[in-house]
Amino acid sequence: MGKVFLLSGFNNWGKTKLIHALFKKKYFKSDTLYHYPEAENIGFYVQPNSNDDLSRDKYEEKMRIIINNLQKTGNELNHIFAAFCPTQEEKNNSTDIIKSLFPIDHVNILAIKYKWCCQSELIIPKIKYNYAKFTNVKIHILNEKGNINKKRQELVSLLKPLL
Repeated sequence: MGKVFLLSGFNNWGKTKLIHALFKKKYFKSDTLYHYPEAENIGFYVQPNSNDDLSRDKYEEKMRIIINNLQKTGNELNHIFAAFCPTQEEKNNSTDIIKSLFPIDHVNILAIKYKWCCQSELIIPKIKYNYAKFTNVKIHILNEKGNINKKRQELVSLLKPLL
């Protein structure tokens, strides 16, 4: 299977908005590959709603559909790009979600360090600690504050060597 990219931040952190900005689209279908302009030859199945937008069960259900669609393509240049909340709440535990959905896949957590309004900040050492037990998970940090266009540019630069 291709790689998994999980754009991460907490509730109302700007994950979905940044996905819309990256792909220059507002709506996504689970059976359609999408491209962003700087990586036209690489396809992504996109899930713009995170596990904090949906229930854990609904999120996993939507992601399993995407995973099945990706496996059907058999193309290693096709990937998953999804919003993801790094919560450790019992009902929506993000580490349990990764164990369930991506036990052997190469997962890149793209952590948005600053909330869109810059009034909150992810505790990066805590994020790294929570996922340290996974050998298939890598954490990458988006440090840009505020401006969605600058955040998009940083995300594009971050993705380039990972694809």
